[in-house]
Amino acid sequence: MEATTKKSIVTQVDYKTSSENNYGPVHYFAISFENGDKGDYGAKTNPQTIFVVGQEAQYTITTKVNGDYTNHYIKPVAATNGYKGGRRQENVKAANAREALRSATMLVMAGNFPVDQLGKVRDKFYAWLNEHSV
Repeated sequence: MEATTKKSIVTQVDYKTSSENNYGPVHYFAISFENGDKGDYGAKTNPQTIFVVGQEAQYTITTKVNGDYTNHYIKPVAATNGYKGGRRQENVKAANAREALRSATMLVMAGNFPVDQLGKVRDKFYAWLNEHSV
């Protein structure tokens, strides 16, 4: 089961079925491309908005043989634009601010620092988290 990355124009998108898993509903679509590739794509939303008829898409196609059946699975390749993964930078700073305040509050509640030092302790945590965030 090896994935191959390709790029082609989407020629057809057909809804197939929906099912429920541990993460919520999954909606399955049959996707066809100008280069002849066909496969199934599972989306969290119906309608899906990733593969649009007439637009070029970069995708991976994985073939899985199960007994007499051969299934092809399509997944979009997200444009990175220099993005290295993980949380977006603005979200990292917001998460660091929340964690710094939570940690400082817990230390104050435990009696390690007086309440009037909460802001100072929070700022130290925040600076440390930002320095060590990826």
